[in-house]
Amino acid sequence: MFVPGSTELTDCSLWAECNYKGIVGVADLEWVRKQWPRKFVVKGVLDPEDARIAVELGADAIVVSNHGGRQLDCAETPARAFPAIRDAVGDKVELCSTVACARASTC
Repeated sequence: MFVPGSTELTDCSLWAECNYKGIVGVADLEWVRKQWPRKFVVKGVLDPEDARIAVELGADAIVVSNHGGRQLDCAETPARAFPAIRDAVGDKVELCSTVACARASTC
């Protein structure tokens, strides 16, 4: 991730926190589910609790993904997150995964 004027990880984290966190929330997913009568797939899940919430909101499938490491270079890999998410949601939904990169620079 590029943060203009800085190469510090703390600046990168602060920028990401301000620009990404909370952009899509529970209310947004509830709205989409009500509007969309077909399969509802939630992509970008790395946390088991987020996966449980997606299921509660009516997701038909979850894509365990860090978006190829593009957003945060040190995000958890889908391969590491997958087992805990499977444990959290059981067989209630289809579970898929994207490339298991540790960071964009290693893809």
